[in-house]
Amino acid sequence: MLDRGGALGPLDLPPTVLGGHDLPGADQFLLGALLSLRREDVAFDKGTALSRAEHNKGKRDHIIHLHPVVIEHLRKLPGFAPVFSPWNYRRATIITEFGAIQSAAGINPPPGRAHYAFHDLRRALPR
Repeated sequence: MLDRGGALGPLDLPPTVLGGHDLPGADQFLLGALLSLRREDVAFDKGTALSRAEHNKGKRDHIIHLHPVVIEHLRKLPGFAPVFSPWNYRRATIITEFGAIQSAAGINPPPGRAHYAFHDLRRALPR
């Protein structure tokens, strides 16, 4: 998690994977699907990820094409957990951390908002 000095802890997701407006493919994932993305479901050679029915809003499996930058970042994420982003905290905590990451990165939300939400990625990225 983000510490007082602005450093990311071991369970944090890189802001470029979550918050980059230049990463087509990231907009396909809602928070639950993103947190449940399994290493075995990413085909690095094809640049795709499987979004499993039990973790997405559509309740059906589908393949998502990922931007090469997303693939590059996912390859660098170390870990022995079956998912890329093990999150053992309350869901509200990741929303708070997402806001802290944006503040540390100098991202300014629109007036009247403390920070961008995960769902804003779906509206902001080109298809």
